[in-house]
Amino acid sequence: MRLAVVTTPPSVCSGIGDYTWRLLPHLVRRAEVSVFVAPGLEGEPGGEGLPLRSTDELVPREVDQVLYQLGNERHHAFMEPLVRSIGGSVALH
Repeated sequence: MRLAVVTTPPSVCSGIGDYTWRLLPHLVRRAEVSVFVAPGLEGEPGGEGLPLRSTDELVPREVDQVLYQLGNERHHAFMEPLVRSIGGSVALH
């Protein structure tokens, strides 16, 4: 399974982002995971050896599922247009 995870990078102060980075080691055991973040933050280091990619590079047909880790934090505002246009699964916190 190819999974696109849309979240905030570790450098952004976000409890939801922290939770997501703790979840990723478990996801990579069972899926081919790509991590997508807001444009402009893709150059930052990720975790689990996963490079961070800009959501501008997210092509839905190249993955089996898109998973958004979304909350009511201002750092997550970039996800709302993607959910509307691309769709996928939303873990709403």
